[in-house]
Amino acid sequence: MEVLRDYGYVDSRGMGVRTKIVPLTKALTGKEPTFEVTEDYLKTVLFR
Repeated sequence: MEVLRDYGYVDSRGMGVRTKIVPLTKALTGKEPTFEVTEDYLKTVLFR
């Protein structure tokens, strides 16, 4: 998390997904990323 914050991708914990990753992915690909959450993992699909 500190690396992403240092490079300006996130402002604080949890902020980068909503404010950076989702809008940028949608703007570049026309699709929002998908998220699958279970007790064991978080799967994120970023489309090209």
